[in-house]
Order: sequence, then C-alpha cells, then structure tokens
Amino acid sequence: MSRKISVGVALAFLFLFTALTITLTMIASMRLFDQKVLNVKERAAMYSKISELDSIVRQNTYFKINEKSLYDSMAKGYVSGLNDPDTEYLTQEQVASRAAKSRGTVISPGFEYARDANNYMVITKIYENTPAQQQDLRIEDVVIKIDGEDVINLTGQDIDTRLSGVLGSKFSLTYTRDGEENEVELMRVSVNEISVFYYEGIEGIGYIKIKSINEKTYSQFESALESAKKNSKIKGLILDLRNSDGGTDIASVAAMLDIMVPTGAMIRGNYPDGTIKTLYTSDSRSFTIPSVILVNENTKGFSELFCGVLRDLNDSKVVGVKTFGKGTLQQLTVLSDGSAVNLTVAKMLTPKGELFDKEGITPDYVVESKADFIIPDEEPNMVQDKQLGRAIEVLGSLIGSFS
Repeated sequence: MSRKISVGVALAFLFLFTALTITLTMIASMRLFDQKVLNVKERAAMYSKISELDSIVRQNTYFKINEKSLYDSMAKGYVSGLNDPDTEYLTQEQVASRAAKSRGTVISPGFEYARDANNYMVITKIYENTPAQQQDLRIEDVVIKIDGEDVINLTGQDIDTRLSGVLGSKFSLTYTRDGEENEVELMRVSVNEISVFYYEGIEGIGYIKIKSINEKTYSQFESALESAKKNSKIKGLILDLRNSDGGTDIASVAAMLDIMVPTGAMIRGNYPDGTIKTLYTSDSRSFTIPSVILVNENTKGFSELFCGVLRDLNDSKVVGVKTFGKGTLQQLTVLSDGSAVNLTVAKMLTPKGELFDKEGITPDYVVESKADFIIPDEEPNMVQDKQLGRAIEVLGSLIGSFS
C-alpha cells in the first residue's frame, strides 16, 4: 500500500531545508567577512606604522633619502619578517641576474669554488678567457677575502652575491698560494656555465657530475646518458650531486628525471591547505642500468629532489652524508616595477611521500669525506675520494645482482 505525505508535512520539510541552507550560507559568509575585516585591520595597522615612521624620518633625518634603496629595503624587511629563509625579495638587478643564471649564463669573475674545512674558498675551476684566468688565478688557490671581508664570516649566498654583482663592475680578491698572500682586482663578466661533466675512466662505470641545474642542463645530461648507452662496456652509473645546489629550474629537473624513470608520478607538492598535487609525471622512457648517487651536506633543493625520485623509482642507492634539507617550492612573481618576490608555496614530496625539507635525505651508505679533501670540479679523484670509492663498491654489487 502506497503512503502519501501531506502537503503540510512537505512544506515543513521544505521550510526546514531552506532555513538550514540559509543558516549555513550566513555562517560561511560571516566567516569570510570576519577574515576580510581582520585582513583590513592588519593592513591598516601595518600602513599606519610605516606612515608614522616615514613621517618622523622625513621630518628629522640629516641624510638625503634614496627612494629606490628605501623601497627595496622596505620590501626586503617585509619578506624577512615572514621568517622563511627560502622566500626572498629580488631587486630588478637580481631578477635579471637570476634569469641569466637560469639560462646557464652567470655574472662572474670566471672561477668556481668549494668551501674547505676552515670555511675558506678553494678554487676548483677557472674558465678560459676570463678575468680570473688573466689574473693568473689557479685551481687550489685559497680565497680568504672579498673586498677586504674575511670569507669565513660569509654564507654561501653572501659569497655568490659578492662574486656576481653588476656586469662590468670590479672587486678585490685576496688569496693564498704556497703560504703567500696575494691581492688582485677582478671584473665581473658574463660566463657560460658547464653544468654536466661526463667521465668514462672507471672500468664498467659511467660517471656523471651534475654541478648545477639550469635550462641548458637537460641537453648536457641527455648527451652524457647517450654516451653511456653507446658504450657497451658501461654497466652502471654514478651520479655525483655533491655541492650541487639544484638551481631554480624545476622543469629541467623534471625533464632529466623523465628520461631516467618509468611511467608515473615523479614530482608532487604538498600545499598549505593539505592538498597534494602531482606536478610532473614521466612517460614510458627509462634508463634502467644500476645507478648510485653521491650526495653531501651541500646537495640542495632540486638536486635533493632528483636524488629522492631516482631512489624511489629506480631503486638507486645513495652514498655520502645527509643532504642540506631544502625541500620547499617557490613561485616567482614579478612586481610592477620589475622587482620580484620568490615566495614559498609548497613543500616537495618524493614519489614515496617523503618530505625532506629541514630533514635532508639520509644516504643508504653513510660515508664521511676526508676533512681536507676538496671534491674535484670535473675529473674524479680515484685515490683520495672515500665517498667515490664506496660508491664504486656499491655499484659493483648492484651490477652483479642486476646481470
């Protein structure tokens, strides 16, 4: 027997449903309104404080105000107040320098360096036809001062900023050689970086050193892989990511990984609202010979991501010491005056879900480097490099089990 609902009951349900919908809508709207009001109050307080400070300074300061410098410093102060070491404000000049570096071109005196056990700079590479070569700087010279400031008091970012600077500008550099101190003046010029080095001098092993990652790195890396594929004697790869800061070009990292790993999600981002997004996937191409990855405390950012993806998807083994632990993803937004903010928007995840920000990636085989050993910029040191020696041993066992 069918049951009928009276018109009164139906209307009651309708009114109840309508009232519930209106109530929920009002609650959501009030929350949104409260949030907007809060933002307005916070902004008003911020602008009021800045306005008060600006009025006092302009009425009383003895010195002439450089408006551009003032605005840049205000922006830097705002970003600094976020307490995020990976978010940065960039001036117009820094935006241009960053863009050039992403293209594989850097403003430099023409040398590369590594920090030694005493935190001084040891020159590891001299580029031809650059001021560094013209001033007779040599590999293994120890840089102790830049413009009179002791480098042991400077961070890596501080040093890179001082070395890059404005194209055509000059600075002084103090270095020691054979116990003798020397000072030279160097000009900053445009230098094309070589970011990948390939070596076949280890029996049965291809050695690829990735020194930095930019828009040109993918083609150099692909060329190195092709060379390894063509040599029938190469049975395994050592990928050296020590002292590689990862650069700023995640698209190049994804392209490099794409030709190494099987089909599937490679790179994911963990966003503030808790959502996890797949940012890059791999196609069916893959390079399946055994591989070992060398890392150290200066393996940073996208280089850590590169390591984590190969470990998770290719079962690559990792040798060295724990990596730096920079696992955040930034988004560069250029402002109306040409400056920019490079803002952290997510944390990166390895394919198996590891968040490595602030934690780093712990190697499968922990091997400390000799305290006084400087990792060569190109051809590996087969005698003094303990980490490389262990990587060769590990790869040998992988090749044996793979064949």
